[in-house]
Amino acid sequence: FVRAGDAHVGIGRDRFEVGKKIPEADIFLLDDGFQHRRLARTHDIVVIDALDPLGGGVFPLGRLREPLSALARADTIVITRVQNGSAGIEKLVRKYNPRAAVFRSRVVPLHWIDFSTGKIAEGPFDRAAAFCGLGSPRSFWATLNELGIFPAERLAFPDHHRYRERDLAGLKSPLLLTTEKDAMNLPRGISRKVYWLKIGIEIEREDELLHRIL
Repeated sequence: FVRAGDAHVGIGRDRFEVGKKIPEADIFLLDDGFQHRRLARTHDIVVIDALDPLGGGVFPLGRLREPLSALARADTIVITRVQNGSAGIEKLVRKYNPRAAVFRSRVVPLHWIDFSTGKIAEGPFDRAAAFCGLGSPRSFWATLNELGIFPAERLAFPDHHRYRERDLAGLKSPLLLTTEKDAMNLPRGISRKVYWLKIGIEIEREDELLHRIL
């Protein structure tokens, strides 16, 4: 949203106060809003990553903010990164919530962007190394594999990592691949060629989902 300018973006601990400062908005989409129980909301939407649906367990041992029983509060559930089937995940969801509408989505690679120029770039990238700082790095590795790219070198950093060029010294390839999220945290003037992957998303029954929340 910040890069594309598609909508106003507010950042702050007090979601209510931040929302009051956003002009002319009648729809507020909160990231990690499910845990803000004191804030009134029209919908509770839970997003589940099909590649890591259990997140390693509940925080602090895993990435889940609440136990699975909290799914009972959701009215809409979106299962992301569904490349094959999701029957097992949907069965797990129904154990805790038989009424929520469930939608499936998948990541769609669009094109590579040259970090130094901001222009669309063409391959081949068969000798490239890859790095990312995501909550689930394996999602990026899987996307690369779907594109027929199997990097000999891969390096994962903590989520939201802010890079210094020396962080990438362990990668020997002169050509590096990463995500758009990571590209925003790279220093300018990096000496090696870096390309980041522009992605989109396809949602099954997208019109139905939009009708529910708009």
